[in-house]
Amino acid sequence: MRIACVQVVCPTYKLSLFKKLADIYGVDFYIGDKNNTSVAPNAKDLSFAKGRLKNYFFKVFGVDFLFQRGFSIAKIKSYDLIIIPISVPFFLNYKIIFWSWVFGVKVGMYGMGVNYQRRFSGVSGVLEWLRGFLYKVTSFSIVYTEEIKKTLVSDYGLDEKKIFVASNTLDVDSIINQKVDREAFRYSLGLKSGTLLISYVGRLSRQKRPDLLIRAVRILRERGLNSKVVFVGDGDERKRLLEIADGDSDFIFLGQKSEQYATNVLKSSDFSVMPGMTGLAVVHSFACKTVYITTQSDLHSPEFSYIVNRKNGFVVEQNANSIAEMIEYLVGNSNIKLGVEKAAYEFARHSLCLELQLYGFECALRSVGGHHENASL
Repeated sequence: MRIACVQVVCPTYKLSLFKKLADIYGVDFYIGDKNNTSVAPNAKDLSFAKGRLKNYFFKVFGVDFLFQRGFSIAKIKSYDLIIIPISVPFFLNYKIIFWSWVFGVKVGMYGMGVNYQRRFSGVSGVLEWLRGFLYKVTSFSIVYTEEIKKTLVSDYGLDEKKIFVASNTLDVDSIINQKVDREAFRYSLGLKSGTLLISYVGRLSRQKRPDLLIRAVRILRERGLNSKVVFVGDGDERKRLLEIADGDSDFIFLGQKSEQYATNVLKSSDFSVMPGMTGLAVVHSFACKTVYITTQSDLHSPEFSYIVNRKNGFVVEQNANSIAEMIEYLVGNSNIKLGVEKAAYEFARHSLCLELQLYGFECALRSVGGHHENASL
């Protein structure tokens, strides 16, 4: 079976997955070459891709619409199956669906499955109606979590046999195998003995509420717990956060760093805290065996469902005092902290690995006769 996969970009964290799909199934990837601030940047190594597309973004009512050029009607006709993103505002999707119908080419979809951040916006009704149309006219959908699969069955009336799960994750094995001299790294950040290191790994955006972490650490300081916070990431909130921190040396803003550097930070930290909308930081923290604390929110990405509260992570109320109280509680109950760290690590190792991602794709491809003789799963 000749298979193509069209993607807006190839984020670095999906590089291993896409390369494996190209190697095992001979999937031809077509990756967009131009980016905007709302989409994860492309990986540097895209030599595996069959072709590059031109991306043209424009915004209407706060929604990013996308035109892509470079995937012709002739290309559509040359494939047996084309996998497209699960996204409503991408016009290439509709071109592929129409001409695939004309030529008898199967179409599948891969992506988040539900836009968690736009569920309550003014245009959400129209977008979700169009999303339902995409689900109904394609052969299968590969989504990020079992929770999303259940939502699609209940909200869109889809056949669960056409929905497959490939957990959105990082290269967990590489993260686990990366070595770091914890004490030397903490020393390089200026930590004194007995000081807690708390990490925030993610975009500095209002939805993620990084300001709450600054306030929480000041509460801990009042209670006699010395702490430093390392912010790994950049974004629109940076200027405001610097003003809130007011030159306090206990708040370190490192800006955007590589996944490898962020791994060093997390493996050297006592806690990983995401006070607002959470996503792949869950996976990264779990794989680094670092306790993950987040808050209750309607804006969480699908990865939030990986957390089993008080089993492999913690979910508290969205305020600085609740965050501080949880950290203080865990400092005083090291056995509970160690148990949660172990549970999170084991969950990442067994449930968020690349092999299970590939298995989700394997099941979807089998459903349309696309099993490849080289597949080992």
